[in-house]
Amino acid sequence: MATCSLVCPRISRIWNLAYLNLVPSLNLNPFSIATLFYEPSTRTRLSFESARKRLGGEVLTTENAREFSSAAKGETLEDSIRTVEGYSDIIVMRHFESGAARRAAMTANIPVIHTGDGPGQHPSQALLDVYTIEREIGKLDGIKVALIRDHANGRTVHSLAYLLAKYNDVKIYFVSPEVVKMKEDIKVYLTLKGVEWEESADLKEVTSKCDVVYQTRIQKEHFGERSDLYEEARGKYIIDRDVLGVMQKHAIVMHPLPRLDEITVDVDGDPRAAYFRQAKNGLYIKMALLKLLLVGCLGCLMRLECLLTADSDSSSASEKEKKRPGEAKAAEDARRRVEAEAAVEAKQKRDLEREAARQALLKTVEIDEASWFLKDLEMLRAAEPDQILPSCLDEISPGPDK
Repeated sequence: MATCSLVCPRISRIWNLAYLNLVPSLNLNPFSIATLFYEPSTRTRLSFESARKRLGGEVLTTENAREFSSAAKGETLEDSIRTVEGYSDIIVMRHFESGAARRAAMTANIPVIHTGDGPGQHPSQALLDVYTIEREIGKLDGIKVALIRDHANGRTVHSLAYLLAKYNDVKIYFVSPEVVKMKEDIKVYLTLKGVEWEESADLKEVTSKCDVVYQTRIQKEHFGERSDLYEEARGKYIIDRDVLGVMQKHAIVMHPLPRLDEITVDVDGDPRAAYFRQAKNGLYIKMALLKLLLVGCLGCLMRLECLLTADSDSSSASEKEKKRPGEAKAAEDARRRVEAEAAVEAKQKRDLEREAARQALLKTVEIDEASWFLKDLEMLRAAEPDQILPSCLDEISPGPDK
């Protein structure tokens, strides 16, 4: 799924699940995910794997699939996806080629979670970024955001820009070396969506009026043999104590990590340094994504089981008919009618029970405007961060009905 295709109700549903860390536990043990990473990853891969294990279930993992999978033998991405989907219920994929996630999604018959494709997009990072901004700043409408440094190759800033366009009165500042400026297609998209944006070369001036300062590293791997251009860009726009000195008290510094030297270590102790809190939030967003997708899988399985049960009942009746060719037709017809009536009654009962179970599962992730949930969110906003996200899922109840 591309970042620009996300809609606000769907985003809010994911956030609300993440806010509560989340929902009562379901029996998700039969389900597994496959993490298929063709590029190095620490936070994204481990947070997805940790999220799956916290929800109960197994993880099939391939780290550096570019070298240590059949891709090294020349296997196409499409063939790899068709193979891996036979072993798992969700594929979490990162790839080095822009557009690879779309190819995987078009091939697979199971959900594919897009966690980055070369210099393209990184939708799951954008979700945790806007979630972090809302938690730290308290709003998304009317904010000013500075995106710093590598805009040409930084997929995180691409996705974040797309997602911020969903909100009202947002202004985005682009501060970057000339060699890695923001691509025209994203600037055109923001203009069409009515988002105000501005390019600037003055880091301190921009950071002094922004609510969010989003720093990124200059990505050496995308410069190829032009090491001179990399070195020229690398030394510019560093976040240090001097930059913190001009920032507003409520503002925050974010970074998708890993960092090199673009944020000095002495910034870490400032309460406005939010990047490690940002990384931790990734776990809860990934738990929410997996929960939503796996509950959907449960509903599909229940409906499939009903269909298979109906087919099984029909097949059994046909076999029994063949085994008794010598019985009197009237007696056989009467027996079949009784069995058919009993089977219909039993099937109706099973269907009702399964539908009730499915509705109960879906209800755990239903997000509405009921007053009990709004009150819970208000209490969460007033709580300490450690109290907001309890580690025990079983202690959280879904609240009363509407």
